[in-house]
This record gives sequence, structure tokens and C-alpha cells, in this order.
Amino acid sequence: MNVEEINANDSKDYLMKFKRKWYDLAEQEYKRKNSGTPGLNYIFKSIFRNYPMMRSLSEVPFRVLIIKDADNLTMNIQQALRRTLEKSTRTCRFCLVCENLSKIIDPIRSRFVILHFNPLSKENAAAILRYIVSAEKIAINDAALSSIIYLGQNNMIRSINLLQAVSSVYEGQEVDADSVHKVTKQYIDFKVKETIALALSKEFTAARDKLRELFVKYGLIGNQITDHMRQAIIKLPIPEEWKIHLFDLLGEYELRIQQGANEEIHLSAFLAQLGILNLN
Repeated sequence: MNVEEINANDSKDYLMKFKRKWYDLAEQEYKRKNSGTPGLNYIFKSIFRNYPMMRSLSEVPFRVLIIKDADNLTMNIQQALRRTLEKSTRTCRFCLVCENLSKIIDPIRSRFVILHFNPLSKENAAAILRYIVSAEKIAINDAALSSIIYLGQNNMIRSINLLQAVSSVYEGQEVDADSVHKVTKQYIDFKVKETIALALSKEFTAARDKLRELFVKYGLIGNQITDHMRQAIIKLPIPEEWKIHLFDLLGEYELRIQQGANEEIHLSAFLAQLGILNLN
């Protein structure tokens, strides 16, 4: 049975590097009518359009497409997915993985069997982390693993990303609980401060790359990043009236995150707004 997995948070660069066949197919289609290269939305729509049409190479008469973090698909892409679902019931089965079901539009939800899973127990989460620690030969004690599980907030992906971040900072050293908390607070504060500084310096591409690093490498979610952003704004060497303006702007984008479909897009837009401000 043919199975393909994509992530709604995948960037265009990631798809070009690790999902090259899908990028090349989208580019071929795009260049028939347009110049330049296809955008991220076009690539996702191309996958939804073409994958279900491909012939299954196994005895099972359909393919399977797994979409991780599906709640981060934009409304535009969700509409494209809805049209695909209507046309490909015989040739493809879809599995959507998400945390916030309310961000999936009703026409899609109505076509799926919804399964709810409880978070892993601390014992099971610890077992998975110990397996990774053993395979990667990371020096870490039990107290540090317990801290990672606690800070991961029952999210296994977040816990694994945190383990990766801590081990990269303390490479070659034994990681303890203090090291974990130091990385999650001071190090993340530094990374967010660096991101905002780049945006204010009008280096949007570099700031966006740092933002994506916070999502992917450190496993943070939108409201965690905005919390760190507030602390960074407080410490900026700018007049109080400008800080008030930045807080107001950040609050507007936090509201959009609550109502929208993609945290990274909204926070990228916030960084873009910082780039056009004149704080002098």
C-alpha cells in the first residue's frame, strides 16, 4: 500500500529539499501558465490534486495521504482539500492529524471519522525519550528527563524537540534539570530577542528563519513565542510610547492566531510589520 506523509508546517524550502518530486511536479504545472516558481499554497494544492490520481502499486486499491498538523492548513488550502475529498473517495484515503479540531472547516470534518487520543502517560513518554537518549548516546539524568516531559506539556513532539535543543546546547556534557530549565528560559529568550532585533533592523528573511527555528527546532507554539516576545519588547531600549504601540500590534496578531489557521504566518506578518516601523 502506498503511503505519503506531509506536514502543514512544511516550508517551501523543506519541500524543495525533502519532497523534491512533489515540488518538481508543481513547478511543471505552474510554468505551463505562469513564470517564476510556485508558491507554498500551489505546491500543497498540486499534491492534493495529483497524489490521489496515481495508481496504487500494491494489492490494496487505494493510496493513503497523511497530513500532520492539519489544523495549520490555511483556509484556502483546506478548501482545495475539500474538493479533493469529494473526487477521490475510491482512489485515496486521508488521515488528518491535528491538535485543534475547531480549526478544521466543517465540510472536511463531516467527511472523517474523528478519533480522540489521550496524551501519553509520563511513564510511556519517559520510555520513548530514553530510547532516543540511548540511540543518540546523550548523557542526561532522570531529573532532566522529568523536566523535559513537564515542560513539553504532554506533547511528545514538543518534548522530543526540547530534548534535541538541550542536547545540542550541552553537547558532550551531562544534562541535568537545571540545564533544561536554563535552555527553555534564557536560551529561548535570547533567540526571541534576536528574532525581534533582526525584524526591527529590516532583515525580514533572517528574522523569519529564526522564527521557524523556534517552531521546528525548539517545538514552541504560538502563544509561547508571543509570551517571550512580550518580555523582549519590555527590555527594548526604545521610548515607552513605542513599547505601547508594539504591545498593541502584538495583541492584534495574537487575536489573529486565535482566530486564524497558521501561527507561523501570523507571527511572520508581525515581524514584517516591525520591519516597516521607524523607531528613530
